[in-house]
Amino acid sequence: MKKMWISVHDTVDGSKLRKLARMAGCPKGEALGVLSAIWLWGAKNADQSGRIRDSTEEDIALVALPFLTKGIDSYEFVEKMIEAGWIERVDGELYFHDWEDWQAPWYKYQREKERDTKRRRETRKAKRDADGSGSTGTMNIEQKQAPVSAPEPRELEQTPKKQKSPAKPKPEKEHYGDFVTLTEEEYGRLVERYGEAATKRMIEILDNYKGSTGKKYASDYRTILNWVWERVRDENPRLIKAQAPQPKIAGDLSEIIPEEWRTGRGG
Repeated sequence: MKKMWISVHDTVDGSKLRKLARMAGCPKGEALGVLSAIWLWGAKNADQSGRIRDSTEEDIALVALPFLTKGIDSYEFVEKMIEAGWIERVDGELYFHDWEDWQAPWYKYQREKERDTKRRRETRKAKRDADGSGSTGTMNIEQKQAPVSAPEPRELEQTPKKQKSPAKPKPEKEHYGDFVTLTEEEYGRLVERYGEAATKRMIEILDNYKGSTGKKYASDYRTILNWVWERVRDENPRLIKAQAPQPKIAGDLSEIIPEEWRTGRGG
């Protein structure tokens, strides 16, 4: 049976939790317990963006019902979660607010587990190939003892080393915020792809995040393409001009996507 778990940071005990408890008319500890139960259910029923797939408020209320004190209506509790900002309605769908940030350790664990599985599979395949898997596994004795012929004199001659061409100078990056640097070309690409208003908002989000966490990236441009633009899309879809779906950049994203986004905030 596949194991599921969620992260409940100590910062969850903040103003939003107190607001939920006050609005729902229950102790803060009970509100935290019901929230945790709903999040655990969400680990199986929400995607990484927090979108709760094929579910309604009634479905969530049924999850909350067994954990609420008698007399507290579970449907009203879910409505209070929406009012307090724990769940959002976006274009007719329900989303867990900041789900990817709260549950970043779970998704990191899944990515690392998939990488380890793939690495072990490739290691086994390479070992089978090296052992001659698929053949009889034996080798002709004459092939084993065949002497290695001496190289021709020309093979011993040293090939003249090619002269390295001078490295092209990298384009200089400019500050577009206190902590965000981009080349003029990178900034132009972002404006062309998302529009100037959306680009400025992306830079603002990344600048605030880097400034508050001390996080550093090898490329702010690649970071914007990997996750910052999605934050702007979720925050204000109309800000981004119409375009084709953006492809994810290939490679290991664990060094690019932040693992602790806003975990220092209170609720």
